[in-house]
Amino acid sequence: MKLEKIKFNLELAKMISKRSTCLRLSVGAVLTDIKGIILSVGYNGSPSGLPHCNKTNCLDLIPKPCRALHAEINSIIHSSVDFRLPKIMFLTHSPCFSCAKILIAFGVKELYFLERYRDDLRSIKLLKEAKVKIHQYKNGSIKAI
Repeated sequence: MKLEKIKFNLELAKMISKRSTCLRLSVGAVLTDIKGIILSVGYNGSPSGLPHCNKTNCLDLIPKPCRALHAEINSIIHSSVDFRLPKIMFLTHSPCFSCAKILIAFGVKELYFLERYRDDLRSIKLLKEAKVKIHQYKNGSIKAI
């Protein structure tokens, strides 16, 4: 895929992340087909119909389960594509372990991200084991992980 298209989709993920309702971290996701055609976008936040994250229901602030769906999951939920078709995911942050498992099961074959998510070593290892190509865009260049 051309660098301009990669940069565009990562910038779009950044813009989408501004819709996040999470208090701790704003994450955006762009799901494309293997040619780079956008299939869906997502950001992290409470499921539709539930109150947004706030100081009384945030996992980092009180000992209750976090209500937010991750951006990757939202982009998958809002897509209507066959899970068997190969896809590319563009993220503001590398995926957590749970999202990595779902991305693999959903047929994501390539992943681009801007920032490393905390404790992502297990998820990176799992994605590599599944032969997902992983790239970080940093300082104007793409680095394979």
